[in-house]
Amino acid sequence: MNHEKAGNEREQAIEEFKLQHRLNHIRTHTANQRKLRDFLTKSLKSGGVVELADVRAIAAGRELDRLFYSPPREYVIKENVTNPTGYLSPAECAETRALVKVLSAATGETISANELKLLGLKNLVPIFTAAAQQ
Repeated sequence: MNHEKAGNEREQAIEEFKLQHRLNHIRTHTANQRKLRDFLTKSLKSGGVVELADVRAIAAGRELDRLFYSPPREYVIKENVTNPTGYLSPAECAETRALVKVLSAATGETISANELKLLGLKNLVPIFTAAAQQ
């Protein structure tokens, strides 16, 4: 089924995006993380205090939180990873499964679009498009 193949492609694309997101963070923040580490080590070994202003200065005008890695959130992934052709949304997938059950239970040779609508299957265009591509 195209949906399963597209789902696998989507999962691979998401994993690739997450890996690139992580590598980009490493590339852009490692130097400042090392500066912070060296500063903390030097301050703590000499018995000095760690002042927040010094730590913020090491962050180079950025928010201190950005020095530490956070995985991308779902909305960031959704914005950056496009769904491959043939991938159905969860709603379309549920309607497709319902349609298969209805068609399996149908006793006649044909079933009309009106009968499908009466059964609650309304958004049939993506389903029939996917079926035509099979």
